[in-house]
Amino acid sequence: MARENQGLQIALIIFVILTIMLGVTTFVFFKQGEDAEARAEQAEQSARENDTLARNVLEENSRMKGFIGVADTLRIEEVSDQVNEDLSTYGANFRGEPRGYRQVLAYLFQTIQDQAIRLEARTVEVQELKDKIPTLEAANRAQLAQHVKMAKAKAEELTSARQTFQTVRTRFEADTAEIQDQWARGREQAAQNVRKMSSSLEDTNKRVQGLVRVVQDQRQKLEVLHTGSYEAPDGEITWVNQRNRTVWINRGRADALDRQITFSVYPGDATTLGPDSKKANIEVTQILGDHLAEARIVEDSSRNPIVPGDKIHTPVWSPGDRRRFALAGLLDATGDGRNDLELVKNLITSNGGVVDAFADPDGNRQGQVSVNTRYLVVGERPDEGGKPEGIREYTRLVSEAERLGTQTIPLGKLLEMMGWENRAPVERLGKGATPPKLRPRGQDGVPRSSPGSVSERFRPRTPPRRPGGAY
Repeated sequence: MARENQGLQIALIIFVILTIMLGVTTFVFFKQGEDAEARAEQAEQSARENDTLARNVLEENSRMKGFIGVADTLRIEEVSDQVNEDLSTYGANFRGEPRGYRQVLAYLFQTIQDQAIRLEARTVEVQELKDKIPTLEAANRAQLAQHVKMAKAKAEELTSARQTFQTVRTRFEADTAEIQDQWARGREQAAQNVRKMSSSLEDTNKRVQGLVRVVQDQRQKLEVLHTGSYEAPDGEITWVNQRNRTVWINRGRADALDRQITFSVYPGDATTLGPDSKKANIEVTQILGDHLAEARIVEDSSRNPIVPGDKIHTPVWSPGDRRRFALAGLLDATGDGRNDLELVKNLITSNGGVVDAFADPDGNRQGQVSVNTRYLVVGERPDEGGKPEGIREYTRLVSEAERLGTQTIPLGKLLEMMGWENRAPVERLGKGATPPKLRPRGQDGVPRSSPGSVSERFRPRTPPRRPGGAY
C-alpha cells in the first residue's frame, strides 16, 4: 500500500513537472510568435512608407523632367547630358557660379534687357539722323548750286578761249596769206613771222586743253557731288568710354581709314565745323570693322566732354578718298622760325593724304600741281632778302593753283583742322637760339624764378676774422 502511494506521488510529480514545462514552452513560443508578428507588421508599415516615398520621388522626378522639358523616359545620365548641352548652347557667354538653369535664364533676361536699351538708343539716334537729313540736303543743294555756278563760269571761260583761238587762227591765216603775198620782199622775215604765230598758236592750244581738263574735272566732281569741304563732317562718334579715354567712330576698313589719322571733334548739332565749335581731338588706334574704328582721346574738356553723336572732321582725309596737297612757302609748324617741310609732309601722308608737289624757300621744287590737287598749303612767303629761286617757285605754285581752281589754305588752319599741336617744343641750340627759352618751366609754361629767400645752407660763407689774420 505504501509502495503504491509512493508510485502515485512520483507519477504526480512527473505530471506536474511536464505540465509546467509544457506551459513554459507554450508561453515562450506564443511570445516569439507575437514578436514575429509585431516585426512583420512593422516591416510591412516600413515597406508601405518606403513605397510611398518612392512614389513621391518618382512623381517629383517626373515633374522635374517636365519643368526641364525632357522626356519622362530618359535616365538621369541622359538628362544630365541634355542639361549640359543646353547650358553650353544657350549659356556659352555666362561665366558665373553656380551654373544652372536659373542663373542662365537670369543672365539671358538681363542680356535681352540690355539689348532692348541699346536698341532704343539706336532708334533715337536713327530718328535724330532722319531729322538732320533736311538740313544736310539743303546744304548739299547750296553746294550743288555753287558748283553749277563754277561750271558755268568755266564753260564761259572755255567759250572765250575758243573764240580767242578762232580769232588767232583767223589772224594766222590772214598773216600767212599776207606772208605769201610778200614772199618776194623777204623770205627771212616771213619765216620769223611764221615761227612767232606758231608759238602763239601752240600756247593757246595748251591753255585750251588745260581749260578743257579743268571743266571735265569739275563736271566729274559735280556728278559725284563730292562734299569734302570744311563744312561737311567725315563721320561721327558712336560710343565713348571716358574712363579708358577711348571713343568709337563709324568709319573703318571699307572707308579706307588708316591708323594714326587724327580728327577734330565737333558737337553733333554744329552747323559749321570751324575753330570756334571744335571741342576735342582724337587719334585712330585700331580698325575694328568695315565701318567701325577705335580712337584715343588726345585732347578734350571736362566741361564739354565727347558724347555719342558728335561729328568728326579732318581736312586730309574723307571716306574712300585720298586727298592731294601741294606745299609752298616757309612751313613753320613748331613756331621756331625754321622750315618744317618734312614734318608737314609726314603729317599729311600719315593721315592718308598725298603730296603732289612742294617747294622749299630755297627754290627746290618736286612734283606738279594737277587738276586732282585739292589744296595748296601755304606758309610764310619768302622775303625779298631770300633766294630768287624760292620766290619764283612760290609764285609759280600759287599761280598754278589759281589757274586750276585749287583751294588755298594757310598752314595754321590745316594743322588746326587736323587737330595737331606741338606737344613737345624743342629749342634748337646754335645760331638763332634764345637763351631765356631754355630756362626750366612749370606745367603752366611760366619759367621758374627764385622768391629771394635763400636757405642758410646755400648762403655764401666767409672765415671768421682774427686779428693779424689773412682776412
